[in-house]
Amino acid sequence: MVLPRIVVSSGRHVSSTTVRQSSRMMSRTTIRHRSFSSMASSSTNNNNDTTTITTTTTTHSMDDARIAILQSSLEHVHAHGWTEDAIAAGVLSLRYPASMMGMVSTHEVVQFFMDDCNRQFQQELQKAVEEWNAKHLSVTQRLAQALQMRLTYVIPFVDSHRWHEGMAMGAMPPT
Repeated sequence: MVLPRIVVSSGRHVSSTTVRQSSRMMSRTTIRHRSFSSMASSSTNNNNDTTTITTTTTTHSMDDARIAILQSSLEHVHAHGWTEDAIAAGVLSLRYPASMMGMVSTHEVVQFFMDDCNRQFQQELQKAVEEWNAKHLSVTQRLAQALQMRLTYVIPFVDSHRWHEGMAMGAMPPT
């Protein structure tokens, strides 16, 4: 989904209909198209009139916005729990429109946290394996350190008395 903001080179904000109409009348027009999509440049030929379109990126794609909302919502779980209030606080702290609160569910926040922890754990574990091999640690010692390493990710949520809520939500099927 692309959210366009089209600006003619004079700097005035116009609708895409106006741009289409005025590009037919002008022999050469430069249009800046700012969107949540990727960067691109193109030239079009319309009745032998050339229109140059330059597309630039503002800040985020919709996927990037979802990830930002999920990350920001996690920061508010300690105060609000794994609730829509945490998502709302996350959206508002990013200064996104309130309508973006519906982009993620509470179950997705829990799943995002678990996936993020697993990703971090995998990266940290790869580094630790080299160290463990050099130290010739036993399997029991490796398992103990790996479990301790993984459990450190949830300590802030245990301390804020929110971890049990996340575990319960994670065990339930998404709605």
